[in-house]
Amino acid sequence: MSDLPPQPADAFTLDFKKIRHSVTFKLFSMLFLLLLSMIPVAFVRALVSERQGLQREAEGEVNQKWADQQTVQGPVLTVPYDQITVSTEEKGKKKTVKTRRFMHVLPEKLKVIGQLEPQKLHRGIYDIVVYSSVLNLQGY
Repeated sequence: MSDLPPQPADAFTLDFKKIRHSVTFKLFSMLFLLLLSMIPVAFVRALVSERQGLQREAEGEVNQKWADQQTVQGPVLTVPYDQITVSTEEKGKKKTVKTRRFMHVLPEKLKVIGQLEPQKLHRGIYDIVVYSSVLNLQGY
């Protein structure tokens, strides 16, 4: 019986064993597994990106209902005055121009007394912090 040629199934098995132990097969197998493992990573990235967009929308909604970013400034005293400019034209004729100007006077020192109270608002799965305050400004 040993004089018989090998069966076709045995030839296939021998070729498959050679391929399975080759370096090229191993490299392609690793590349396939690497690409396969990147699919869940892409899904997670897409989910994170979507959630970040939804959080920005929730913050924008709260900003519209409350107020956007605010700046606290001290008292400013605005004093209107008229500036009169006299100019001489070519023929010796004088021309008077009256211009309304404003002088803004700021305090040398500004004292701010206040209390800032944070407050959490819930929009869907997001928590957004807003602030309320009562301020007392004194300038001198």
